[in-house]
Amino acid sequence: MDAHPALAHRSVISLPMVIPVGTGTTIAAYVLLSLGTPLTKFIMESGQQAGVTTVNPISFCNLLFLGNFVAAALSVSLNGLNETGRAFKRLTLGGWWSLLSSSFFSILAPAALYFAIRDTAISHVILISRVGPILYAIGGTLILGKVINAHQRLGYGLILLAIVGAVLLGRDPLRWGDGLALVAAASAAAVSLSGRLALDQMDLRSFVFARNAISALVFAIIALVNVGPSHFSDLVLPSVAFPVIIYGVMIVGGAQLLWFRAIQKATPQTVGGWSFVSPLMAILATSILLNQQPHGAQWVAFALVFAGMIIVSSGSVVGNRSRGVTPPVEAALSARA
Repeated sequence: MDAHPALAHRSVISLPMVIPVGTGTTIAAYVLLSLGTPLTKFIMESGQQAGVTTVNPISFCNLLFLGNFVAAALSVSLNGLNETGRAFKRLTLGGWWSLLSSSFFSILAPAALYFAIRDTAISHVILISRVGPILYAIGGTLILGKVINAHQRLGYGLILLAIVGAVLLGRDPLRWGDGLALVAAASAAAVSLSGRLALDQMDLRSFVFARNAISALVFAIIALVNVGPSHFSDLVLPSVAFPVIIYGVMIVGGAQLLWFRAIQKATPQTVGGWSFVSPLMAILATSILLNQQPHGAQWVAFALVFAGMIIVSSGSVVGNRSRGVTPPVEAALSARA
């Protein structure tokens, strides 16, 4: 009888040696981030039968206004009003410019992504979004003085080759949505670069609150100026509000908080090593939610992208610092990578 507790005790002690700290949080962050594109498309399609107006109630401003508003509410509820207020007082002039510029790109990225999803194939959007980390690496080299090592150059080159080949040689014709997906990826990379100073001066939850609150305000103003208050009339319907609230809590707010928690707890090896989860889960979610699967050429492209991500991850760690991790781009995170 006594042997069993001892065995259990030894297994508990040795567990962190088998499963690195922060692995669960890292995987959860990638899974939620991966749901952004297919879930947005699913909500847009579901909304066509949900509203009382003659147009889709899950419109551009409805989705992005309520989604960002809910994410801001989540952040401030976790942080408290007093701590959030103190965080703003710590910002220097440069910190304010950093926050505002990051917020600008945080508005541009999901807006471009919304119209890209509406105009082009989801598989194209998922593939093109992989350009984001490449643009982040280039920006980090030019602006922050980071060096792209041989592993990263090889991995990024393989990813870029796979994306260009799949988009140009695939059976789906080029559309405006492909360009918008590229704009979204570039804007997400810009979010990560421009928000570094503000995030260094603020706590994470206050920073996420500020960005999402500013985004919600801008999307509300756009809707009020162009349509008027009636634009938000469908948001009182549970069939419209409920999925958008879930989107805001899970994708806009929850995924960001989980991601930053992951890079605080986990090693760069863990975060980088699990990066393949994001496109893999995006493909799976697209298949389940939208009943869409990549065609043959796209499967080859995704396989090359996975290989490139593994190569990049193997060369991303310098010492044991989490700043060697390239951030994902699905939710336009402002990662301190």
